[in-house]
Amino acid sequence: MNHFCYYRSIFLCINYLSAQNDSVFFNIEVVKIQIWNTGVNANCASEFKLETVISNDTVYVFEIDKTGALERCTFNFDLCTEITGLLSGTYQVVIYRQGEMVFKALASKQGK
Repeated sequence: MNHFCYYRSIFLCINYLSAQNDSVFFNIEVVKIQIWNTGVNANCASEFKLETVISNDTVYVFEIDKTGALERCTFNFDLCTEITGLLSGTYQVVIYRQGEMVFKALASKQGK
């Protein structure tokens, strides 16, 4: 299982929509939230880089495959990003893979 984590807060998932067979879930802790995208089916040589951008009330997660040469196989990847430091409020969480939106979630930050 491959895990990719990129650090940044705490908010509560209210709702999410799935556009593919992979799934998204949130692990909420006191000082951070992990956004997991599991079962991402891609070329087995894939090397994912996750970038997180926060703009106003939207959190964008970009899953970028940095693969050079492709192999003749596929693999299911588990991707993760961590977010800290968000202010209280409601946020849209939007996940893009290779430039295409694959998930959209509404989330509310609780507490600090």
